[in-house]
Amino acid sequence: MAIASTSGPLTFNWTYTTNDCCGAHWDPAGYVINDVFTQLSADVQGGVGAGNGSGVVTLNVLAGQDFGFFVNSIDAIQGRADIAVNGMTGAVPEPSTWAMMLIGFAGLGFLSFRRSKQRSAALVQA
Repeated sequence: MAIASTSGPLTFNWTYTTNDCCGAHWDPAGYVINDVFTQLSADVQGGVGAGNGSGVVTLNVLAGQDFGFFVNSIDAIQGRADIAVNGMTGAVPEPSTWAMMLIGFAGLGFLSFRRSKQRSAALVQA
């Protein structure tokens, strides 16, 4: 899952393929915004590859909304389905946001390491 950093349109390309013996009906795929699922794959029964598809979607998201993608492989007979998402533009987390989060986690890790080292030194002296 990701969190929209700004409000506005979110556009992405998607490609769905299924390896299920009975078609896309058994492996639905799509996107989710704030726990609301929207299926992109066709609800088709048939042989392997029945229901494969692709398209472009534009959504309007609000800053702070979480979004992601899903494949629900109900039976996975002869394999599961895949959804590939690319060309995403719009209200996606900015690289600077990710960098700030990583720096914050690194700082917390350093503080934890430093505290454990101080406790170890205190135990050795005691």
